[in-house]
Amino acid sequence: MTSEIDGLSSPKKQPLILIVEDSEPGAHLLQAYLKREGYRVEVAYCGEEALAKAGQEIPDLVTLDVVLPDLDGFTVCERLKTDSQTWLIPVILVTALDGVQDRIRGIKAGADEFLTKPVSREELLARVRSLLRLKFAYEALQLERNRLALLYTISQELNRQLSVDEVLRKIVTLTREALGAAMCSIVTFDEAQGTSRQFISREGQPASAAGSVTPAILEQGLGGWVLRHKTGTIVQDASQDPRWLVLPTDTSPVGSAIATPLSLGQQVDGFLLLTHPEPHFFDESHLNVLTSIATQAAVTLRNTRLYEREQRRRRDLELLQAAGVAISSELNRSALASLIVRQAASLLNVPAAGLMVLDEAEGVWKIEAWWGLSDGYVLRQRVPAEDLAPLLTGDQRSFQIPDLRQYASAWSDVAVQEGLVSQLSLALVAFGQLVGVLHLYSRGAPRHFGSDEVKLAETFALQAAIALANAQLLERTREEKGKLSAVLGGTTDAVLAADDNGSLILINPAAERAFGLSASTALGQPMAGAVPPQIVRLFEEVARTGQPVAEVCAVNGRVLYASVSPVVGVGQVAVVQDITPLQELEAMRLRAEQEERQRLRQILERYISPDLMDHILAQGTGLLERRERLDVVVLFTDLRGFTHLTSMVPAYTAIEVLNEFFTAMIEVVYSHQGTVFDLTGDELMVGFGAPFPQEDAADRALQTAGEMQRVFAQLRRRWQEERSIQLGLGVGIDRGMVVMGNIGAPTHMNFGLVGHAVNTAHRLVEIAQHGQIIISEAVRQSLSPNLSGWAFEQLPPLELKNAASPIVPYLACPVES
Repeated sequence: MTSEIDGLSSPKKQPLILIVEDSEPGAHLLQAYLKREGYRVEVAYCGEEALAKAGQEIPDLVTLDVVLPDLDGFTVCERLKTDSQTWLIPVILVTALDGVQDRIRGIKAGADEFLTKPVSREELLARVRSLLRLKFAYEALQLERNRLALLYTISQELNRQLSVDEVLRKIVTLTREALGAAMCSIVTFDEAQGTSRQFISREGQPASAAGSVTPAILEQGLGGWVLRHKTGTIVQDASQDPRWLVLPTDTSPVGSAIATPLSLGQQVDGFLLLTHPEPHFFDESHLNVLTSIATQAAVTLRNTRLYEREQRRRRDLELLQAAGVAISSELNRSALASLIVRQAASLLNVPAAGLMVLDEAEGVWKIEAWWGLSDGYVLRQRVPAEDLAPLLTGDQRSFQIPDLRQYASAWSDVAVQEGLVSQLSLALVAFGQLVGVLHLYSRGAPRHFGSDEVKLAETFALQAAIALANAQLLERTREEKGKLSAVLGGTTDAVLAADDNGSLILINPAAERAFGLSASTALGQPMAGAVPPQIVRLFEEVARTGQPVAEVCAVNGRVLYASVSPVVGVGQVAVVQDITPLQELEAMRLRAEQEERQRLRQILERYISPDLMDHILAQGTGLLERRERLDVVVLFTDLRGFTHLTSMVPAYTAIEVLNEFFTAMIEVVYSHQGTVFDLTGDELMVGFGAPFPQEDAADRALQTAGEMQRVFAQLRRRWQEERSIQLGLGVGIDRGMVVMGNIGAPTHMNFGLVGHAVNTAHRLVEIAQHGQIIISEAVRQSLSPNLSGWAFEQLPPLELKNAASPIVPYLACPVES
């Protein structure tokens, strides 16, 4: 398809009028009339000259004298009207002839108007304006018709294509040919506004895909200008316009350029750009045509993308369905895990994948099944549970790391060593439970998984999770069945089951021994006569009432405890125990309770003083269930310089120092009946007056702080002498109302304190220097009047976050006797 741009050009701004007159004075008179109105004027003094000038530059109107020295005006008019290049030119015959036959002859020759000599200026100008308006209106109509025809042809060509790449090739080729450009380039963007494709058509060469767009073009060049302003523009002289950037790779000269966005509404999908070696080649008519082509191209491109997306979605659904069928038919847990990994890698077209499961004993995720990974990587890769938990919060079912080399963690380092670059991780959640994490990896260049790919992967992950859960349920069912058989076979309790008709359907070995039965002959037979009547009566009662019963009965000198329960769809099941040695069993139970109590004591004594432990055990479990508001004295200690120390000494040395510190401090706390509520880093939080009231809580806290500083001074000297370590200790104390209770999550609870006094005490310890004990005004006022051995120095008021007014802290200093 080819189109000449001349057929799309708009009318000239200054019309050209050709005066054909054999009389030089007459010609000058007409020329003066017309030039005064702003028209361009050419003069010819004979017919041949008029035809030659009309062929060189087509005029917009001709005034033609009938009487000429060579060809007469009728002949010249007829030749103009029969030439395909000049037939549209309006012709005014100017003549002194006024006969009817002369006018008829002029009409046959194609004349549009007649003027009689001598010519009236007003009549001449009126006829000229009227004919020019008609001509320009016709030209505009033709221009629009040609433009629509061109756009229709381009639209037909584009709509034949279903491939995005083929559509882009057609766009640049047709646009370049239609506008007569030397080069046409189209740049499109993906959903994230990243450059997705670039195609270029050059004169004499087939359209082809190009490399990525130079960022400078989108930031400073003509393409960037069009994208920012969302409108087309013309560069008339590329050497003078700063928007045209000359790149080192440019080999063809550019004189002028034109560009317009590919947009529908406010969304811009890219831009079209054309160049020509001549300056001032492009004008507004080119821009109008290019804008129309760009609009059609944007519609076609969007429709093609939608078609490709739907085709891809249909293909993905088919692959997803096939993958789902494959994994749902596999019930072996190990084989299923391997199948899930292979299917996921194929579905997302990745070179490697791995399925991780949680090792609850170690608290790490390990690879259970893999594809495209080395055995060494599988053995080395361990992901702590706390590292994955923040990445899979709430309803989030996936996360991706576009470049593992930029992600700081031990497990990403192992992945980088394996040659992995990008990672998409999927939570396998079935029935509200996380059963695994599926990782999909890329190699080579970083890969960003698009939203459609992520949705596809998440859907597959849901299928995989359900399949895994079902396989686990099957394994568990088989295990439970095996365990049940083992239990029934190994238990000393007799187990019997009967259907609703009273026939035996289950007899375990213990029941065979207890009642002298043989399962091979008794199963399927009536229970009456085979089982003691006391047991039969219980079965009959349960069958009648539908309620479980339990009863102690004597059978053949033994005391039996029989429990019979209804089972829907089965009948009744009885468990019969020989409780003759009940006293021994009760003694064993008491011993077990005492051992459990001792075990609990050993666990809790690591956190609270022995005196407080006795108090807690005396109250049972009620303490941990309490949630109440208490008036408490809160004491915080904080090591000065420990954070810096951790980066200077070996890890085991830092831990040894910290353990020595906490051991010594907690002994001091226990000696004053304080409660350790928290150990965080190198900080220790102690409460007095909680969980049980202490009238002298403030005195105990201050005395504890003083003894802590004395004990720490000894530790400090020893550390400095033996390890060359210098640390300091600060103490902060406040009193106020706090909330006490068991705080945390179902999987991790902490019996602790929260409230303003906790925050204030922590703020005081932050400003305490080594050796200092800083208390609040509330603590100072709570001290006993007869407390001696202490002096208090008021410090500047201290601003607290979210506090209405500053607090007044005091430096507590022990006074030597």
